[in-house]
Amino acid sequence: MRFVFLVLLLVSPAFGEEIRLDADTPNEVLAVQALIERFDDTDYVFRTDPLLEVVPTFAIYAEAAASFGECAIDPLIQALDGSRQSRVAAAIGLAAIGPLAIRARPQLLEMLETGGRDSILACAIIQGIGPDAVEFVPQLRLLLAADDFHVQYRACRALSAIGPGAGSTAGALIVALREGVASVRRNAAIALGNIAVELDGKSKWAVIQALRQTQNDYSVPVREAAMEALRNLGANFTTGETA
Repeated sequence: MRFVFLVLLLVSPAFGEEIRLDADTPNEVLAVQALIERFDDTDYVFRTDPLLEVVPTFAIYAEAAASFGECAIDPLIQALDGSRQSRVAAAIGLAAIGPLAIRARPQLLEMLETGGRDSILACAIIQGIGPDAVEFVPQLRLLLAADDFHVQYRACRALSAIGPGAGSTAGALIVALREGVASVRRNAAIALGNIAVELDGKSKWAVIQALRQTQNDYSVPVREAAMEALRNLGANFTTGETA
């Protein structure tokens, strides 16, 4: 989706004057580097699709860099060592690239172990990678017990994206579903609906029962997420019986 690159020209008319924009340009690496150099910009633009929202330009630059695919991976990984804003932008770009971002394995492990904001960025990248990030399940399980609820629900999202390969975290996700704040409970429910599909009968039944217990949760989004999770597992919200 390199048309995003054209948006950048509207935002910064002088930007990209020496970079050819045709799809076969030999200057892809140069284009990616030029985009990454803008990661510390503090400007904003309005975006109408899919929502009317104010978007920081560094996020647009990150999306544009990701549109170049594999050649952007190593430069984006290097950008993880930059300023705080540069690191956020790099995470956005790597998450958008998807499974190929697994090449950031050493950086992801370090970020997960560091905790805090770094672990949130790591979770975002892992969420983009999806099932191929199954090797990070042990670290993500630990994050479910983090002091910061932002870390907790980001870990839930990453585990949800990994899917059945994260089935071993069902017990920890059930605890998060029972004890977390609303955003954690909602994301834990979603994750359980995705990871528990291949669990053995007893373990799957424990997940179903835990999801059923949210039917009186005060949070509508939590209840809705639990109902959707039960549908994924072929279970009824009221009785818990499987189809």
